Amino acid sequence: RHSQIVWEADPSGAITTFDYSPDGALTEVKLPTGDIFAYDYDEHGQLIETVLPTGERWQCHYDEQGNLTALTNPLGHREEYQYGTHGELRQRLLPDGRQWHYAYDEQQRLAAVMTPDGQTTGLQLDELGRLRQLTDALKQQTHYRYSDDHASLNGSLTDVELPDGTTQQLAYDSERRVVAVTDGEGHTTRYTYGAFDLLNQVTRPDGTVLHFGYDRLTRLNSVTASTGETYRYERDAAGQIIR
Repeated sequence: RHSQIVWEADPSGAITTFDYSPDGALTEVKLPTGDIFAYDYDEHGQLIETVLPTGERWQCHYDEQGNLTALTNPLGHREEYQYGTHGELRQRLLPDGRQWHYAYDEQQRLAAVMTPDGQTTGLQLDELGRLRQLTDALKQQTHYRYSDDHASLNGSLTDVELPDGTTQQLAYDSERRVVAVTDGEGHTTRYTYGAFDLLNQVTRPDGTVLHFGYDRLTRLNSVTASTGETYRYERDAAGQIIR
C-alpha cells in the first residue's frame, strides 16, 4: 500500500486533487480551476504521455536502458537524444535538424557543450564537482572560487573572476543566504530576508531600495521602490499572475 497525498488545500481553501494507479504512479492532477493533467506510463513505470488540460499531448520514448530517447510535442515535432556507454547524454537532435553535442571528462562529468552553430563552451570542475573554470566560445575564461566555512560538500561561491579581470564577490549570512554582491568596481548590492527565507529588501549601490511583499502562500504580490511607487501582482486560482 502506498502513502500518497490525494488532496491538498491552500490557506484560501482551494483544493488540488491527485489520483494514482494501483502501482502508485501519479495518473491525474486536478487543479482548483478544474483543469486536469493526466499521465500514462509503460510497463516499466516510465512516463510515456502527458495530457494537458487543453487536450494537447506530450509523448516520451525510451531505450532498453530507460534513457529518454525522444520527446514528441503536441504539434508532432520530435526531439531525439543519444547517449554514451555510461548513460551520459551525448547528442540532442532538434526537430529542425540542428544538433547539440556534449563531451565529458574521465569521471563522466560534463566538460563541454557545442551549440548547433558550432560554438563550444568548456567547463572544468574540481575534485568535489564544483565549477572552477568556464571557457566560452570566444575562449574567454571565467574563474570561480569557493569558501570552506560552510558545512557543505560544495561550500559557497565567494568569488567570480570575469574575463576582463574584474572580480565579483559574494557574502553570506549564517543561513548561507547571499547578503551582498560586490562587483569589480566595488559597488555592492545588499539583500535582506524575512520569514521562510523570503527576500524582503534589495539595497542597490546608489542607496535606492526595493521592498518585496508576499501573500499568505508566500507568493510575491508587490514590489515597492524607494520613490514609493508600488507594483502589485494578482493571481488566479491556479497561482498564475494575471495582472
